[in-house]
Amino acid sequence: MADFANQMLVTSFPSGGLEPGRVISIVQDSLRESGIDVESVDIVTNPRYDGSETVSIRFPGKPRRTWFGGDQLGVWLMSPDRGTFIRIAFIYVSGGASEWVPMMGEIVRRIRRE
Repeated sequence: MADFANQMLVTSFPSGGLEPGRVISIVQDSLRESGIDVESVDIVTNPRYDGSETVSIRFPGKPRRTWFGGDQLGVWLMSPDRGTFIRIAFIYVSGGASEWVPMMGEIVRRIRRE
């Protein structure tokens, strides 16, 4: 595998009435169907300054079946009106996680939809 830069992808999409707990099930099932083992799945409220529910799904890029080959952390944030999810996907080289985890946490705390 060629070296790559750590990456962050941000997308938003309508929630369609889904609650964060249902997002966990959908994403986890999809990853398992793709042969990717999920490392951790949580609904947490403490990473956000506003205390909103945040879905956190971490999975390793091994076997190298993920698009970019790195480990991934996906975070889903619900908009205040509950109509939109913001998805942040962090793709990073697992050996460098200690450098990136504090920055990823700060991005999750600060990001907001205007």
